[in-house]
Amino acid sequence: MTPAASSLRDEAPPSLDLDPEDLLREISRRALEYWFRVPPERLHRALRRVDPELIAQNRAALVLYFATRGEGADDLPWITPPDAPPVPESLRDIVEVFRLLESGRPAAAARLMDRAYAHLLAGTADTHRTRDGGWTAAVALHTGTTRALAGDFGAAAADLARAGVWHVPDTLMCVPRDAHAMLALVHALVGDYRIAAWALRSLERMTPSDSWLEPEIDATARIAEASLTEPSARPAASDDFSLAAFVLDTHPAGVYRGRWPFLVWQVTRSLLRQERISDAETQIEQFRRARLPGCDGDGLPRSVLPCTAATVACLREDDAAAWRLLAEADPDCDLTITTTATTALQFGRYEQARAAAERLLDRCGELRGSRIAAIGVLAAAALRDGDRAGAEALLRPLAFESRPLARSEEPWLPSDVRELLGEMESESRRPAATPSPPAGLTRGDLEILALLDSPLSRQEIADRLFVSLNTVKSRIAGVYRKLGVASRGDAVAAARVRGVLG
Repeated sequence: MTPAASSLRDEAPPSLDLDPEDLLREISRRALEYWFRVPPERLHRALRRVDPELIAQNRAALVLYFATRGEGADDLPWITPPDAPPVPESLRDIVEVFRLLESGRPAAAARLMDRAYAHLLAGTADTHRTRDGGWTAAVALHTGTTRALAGDFGAAAADLARAGVWHVPDTLMCVPRDAHAMLALVHALVGDYRIAAWALRSLERMTPSDSWLEPEIDATARIAEASLTEPSARPAASDDFSLAAFVLDTHPAGVYRGRWPFLVWQVTRSLLRQERISDAETQIEQFRRARLPGCDGDGLPRSVLPCTAATVACLREDDAAAWRLLAEADPDCDLTITTTATTALQFGRYEQARAAAERLLDRCGELRGSRIAAIGVLAAAALRDGDRAGAEALLRPLAFESRPLARSEEPWLPSDVRELLGEMESESRRPAATPSPPAGLTRGDLEILALLDSPLSRQEIADRLFVSLNTVKSRIAGVYRKLGVASRGDAVAAARVRGVLG
């Protein structure tokens, strides 16, 4: 038997069939296991049978009580009688986070999360793989998922990447699994297909857990996988609708089950890319009639239907309808910002398009797809204003960086920008006066050299490339061997002499 299997065998599943004091003692010891391995409805019913004063004195039980209560349940006063000690502000913040999530306001919850969770991680070393019982990974997963629902995709991707690599006990493998599924989904929806595919492959190699989250993980992965499929490869017109039915029928609303906005985004975008505008309008109307949770809140739940409908209005060249619909969306959601930029560009409002694109660039972090889309809008606005030189300056990093624009990424650029980019690439293939890279260096080697010529550590390079530290070490050793050097500084110097680095 493997060590992992032995660990799972030795640690019995969390039990609810205990006396109240024993249950609270076990919850204090195994809080994360109770959250991730016991269905929320069952856990909340068990906690409802415990004396409120006992729960108020148990930090883990108090958090789990409010995390699992569902909509319409009682508020904090019920569980904190007048003569009970005051609940610490940090716990009140966590309770408020869950209340905001239940009310469909993930953006408001995300703004409170850093402060709410700070005390949980107090004293935890800031290392790559911290053995803290899974708390760091679980908090990163929760903040990443919430920020994704809030529409802050750059910050969400960073949190989810951390959640996927931190150490967790074998009994909590649902945490990295869910992190990889969500990471794939975020990257796929913004056009980072390479990283999304890597995250899905990593997810497939992980053994499913016994968590109640597994069906949600499966649904998330299905949406991400569908987002990676080219429209021409979709076998039947009903696929998008069957995926919608699968998720909406099997995953009702709840604190951690509110991923329907990603489904709406994926389905409608796929239909529009296939030029099935009428089908997209039908699907949007069906989603509206479903009265999905959070439409009146903030973040992506509030924004996804107005933004997709505004995109349809743009395709029908209905300027007034597009702006009316965008006014209904959350202005601080990345999807709203992106749709505003493309809508303003289409209708000739170039200053507004620039402002939205620059804001998206400030927010996108390491999301390559969002960065490409923003640069495309800025370049198109410059080009249509007669500033070809400005457009070329914006596009030059996309044309000549160590990882050039992939064919699957080109659709995110306006057609006139794609044409200009093609002209720039053709000109770059003409014989140049600069020396050619040394024989034997691959594009991957050039990518490693560019990162070595930065302040990033080897671990940070691995995180940036979404590969393991050992893989980065092996690739660096290969570059050293090809250049005939033995250190990072010598490699950068040799690359500069040979004209590989500027």
